[in-house]
Amino acid sequence: MRRSKPFSRRSRPGVTLIEVIAGLVVLAVLVCAVTLARGRFMRQWEAAQRRTQAAEAVDRMLAGWMGGEGNDSIPVPARGSLAGVEGCAWRTEWVADPGAAHLGAGIVRVEVVEAGKRVLAIDVVKHLRGREERP
Repeated sequence: MRRSKPFSRRSRPGVTLIEVIAGLVVLAVLVCAVTLARGRFMRQWEAAQRRTQAAEAVDRMLAGWMGGEGNDSIPVPARGSLAGVEGCAWRTEWVADPGAAHLGAGIVRVEVVEAGKRVLAIDVVKHLRGREERP
């Protein structure tokens, strides 16, 4: 008769099922964390690209407005769709500033909005020719 050897951990190489499951859980947590981080990064990247496009379009629009006679061709208050950026609109409004008014100028805020949310805002100083343009 042969006696069987008692079970010894050292005599059997390999990993247990518990160790495999623990390793898979750790791997799954890491994959989830990387996936969530990538999703956040992609949303932030798209938002930054959108703001950059809006800034370039507003820059072209302001250059066109100021390319006229002086910088008096900025329409205030006004609104319209932003050329070159789908889904965005611009609007202008006066911003109260006593210092600018003392110099005979006014501050015009140009805002870009998309789906009701402000994407970009730029303040521009506009020379006031007469009383008809007071903010």
